[in-house]
Amino acid sequence: MYLKLFTLFVCAVIGLSQEQFVKKVFIPRLNASYVGCFQDTTSKSKRVPLNMDYYYMTVPMCIHFCRKNYERYAVLQDRIYCYCTSPASMDIGVCNSPCAGNRNEICGGKSSVSFYMLS
Repeated sequence: MYLKLFTLFVCAVIGLSQEQFVKKVFIPRLNASYVGCFQDTTSKSKRVPLNMDYYYMTVPMCIHFCRKNYERYAVLQDRIYCYCTSPASMDIGVCNSPCAGNRNEICGGKSSVSFYMLS
């Protein structure tokens, strides 16, 4: 599947001593940048509509949904959830939950989000 390239972007956030540096990784096929994995401290502004099957969630599906709704951000959490908001916290999180629709992609963690900026 064309989405295997996402496994390369799991370690895009680097922390040095007390400072944190974020390196955006542009993904041409999706016209989006993976910004990093952050702790979930934000309220969710938009959920994926109920008619969309959460159990087939993938990174491109979330990005497409947010772009279609003219949003600038896509955030994935806990394998199945997609939100179109930016994280309130830029504290490094632990993203280790494979996406329900494609286990080769990471869709955040239990209390962390995978954050994408749309172009």
